[in-house]
Amino acid sequence: MLEGGAREMVEGLPDGIHSGLVKPNAKGVFFYFQVRRGEDRQHFWRYCDLKTHTILDNRYVVANLIQCESSTPRMVESGALAGVFVLQEEVIADILKSVAEQKALEVAPRTIDPVQQTVATAIQGYLNHPDLDRKEAIELIRFLNQPMLSIQIKQLRAALRSFKAAGQVKALMDEVRKLRGIVAEPQAADYGGEERRTIRREDLRLICFEFLSGG
Repeated sequence: MLEGGAREMVEGLPDGIHSGLVKPNAKGVFFYFQVRRGEDRQHFWRYCDLKTHTILDNRYVVANLIQCESSTPRMVESGALAGVFVLQEEVIADILKSVAEQKALEVAPRTIDPVQQTVATAIQGYLNHPDLDRKEAIELIRFLNQPMLSIQIKQLRAALRSFKAAGQVKALMDEVRKLRGIVAEPQAADYGGEERRTIRREDLRLICFEFLSGG
């Protein structure tokens, strides 16, 4: 339908419209919210199942519940609108909770990989070497004791292999220094990105909702 020329019509519909659909064995309300930031869009689908008193967010399950033909008759049960605003608030609370939980997972501390401890121990063994900058070596050891991303761990393993083959601690420290320099700035940018992805209640725009009933 969208490829047949209906895209502009759909995009031109006002926010907050509603419809109704007869679906065997179903009783609930589907909500579609968006968060718009410039050209970026975040989409949130929720289905309030009034039979089980649960809120579903599985896109596949929800899509199967609301799918219909363009010619399917619209059907909204009498009195259905009376309780829709209470359900809407429950859905908003569910969305905000899920976003907060996802953000917490993304920023949760990761475990320390054994290779980090191995490299830190190798550098520590050279702290008293006259050709090394002791202060910098300690800073690199501290860096190695922080959680790292998988790509960083991969690079660190390669640096450790080279050290074991050549025994050059300066070269090992150079690689750790490069790694610290590469990741320091992007990590700060990532944290900024997390802050930008924080969603408040007022950011959520109700695009549409639909009542499902067994007929």
